Amino acid sequence: MIKINEREYEDYSTNISIIKYVHVNRKGKAPLICFKNNDFIIRLETNLDVNILSNMELNIKDNITKYISDISYEDSEGWISLIYGEHDCYIERINNNSYRISLEINDEEFKININEILNIE
Repeated sequence: MIKINEREYEDYSTNISIIKYVHVNRKGKAPLICFKNNDFIIRLETNLDVNILSNMELNIKDNITKYISDISYEDSEGWISLIYGEHDCYIERINNNSYRISLEINDEEFKININEILNIE
């Protein structure tokens, strides 16, 4: 479920791409997560290495906010980066390749909540 300001959305698709990243003294592969429907696209760019994800313990909720490198929102009027607003992101491994992600963004223009189960391989 995605909630933007006061409106809830359940009709959207989720796309996960594994991309290469370089961050300070680390490099590797991490998920880029896109939530899309006819009204918007929300992109969550991470530098949370897939090796860290695959080694997470089951049913432990981890704060991954420091691994978020960008959050963008795009609609018919343009796009905006929300990385500089207040945000928190948590992930919980619920089985082998499934993760529950919880993202809360409190920006001047947007209040966004995302609670979704993702398959990351």
